[in-house]
Amino acid sequence: MDVIGITGQDKQLVLQIIAGILHLGNISFEEKGNYAQVENSDLLAFPAYLLGIDKDRLDEKLTSRKMDSKWGGRSESINVTLNVEQASYTRDALAKGLYARVFDFLVESINRAMQKPYEEYSVGVLDIYGFEIFQ
Repeated sequence: MDVIGITGQDKQLVLQIIAGILHLGNISFEEKGNYAQVENSDLLAFPAYLLGIDKDRLDEKLTSRKMDSKWGGRSESINVTLNVEQASYTRDALAKGLYARVFDFLVESINRAMQKPYEEYSVGVLDIYGFEIFQ
């Protein structure tokens, strides 16, 4: 059944991704030597499942990043391990990026469902910068 232009399957996927985002928040890191390590690797399995990725791949992407360097005509890829602060930032950036894409999808779907010939309706979001900052 379509709800505001969103099919049942898409609705299920949206809920699954949102659940994956929320479960990403349970992942925390500890310092191991000079780099970050997931404190409880059991907490990787469920968000990885919900997001449709491999648990080990999620672990790798949260605790390291790939850097490409070019020297002359050659290029080289290096895996750089992250510290706890960088890993936490990476986890949060992943969650924010996924959430932004789901939100954009929902707004686009609603706008598409509201379009009728000779009428132009749209849904938008206004965020006034600084409104939420109180003295």
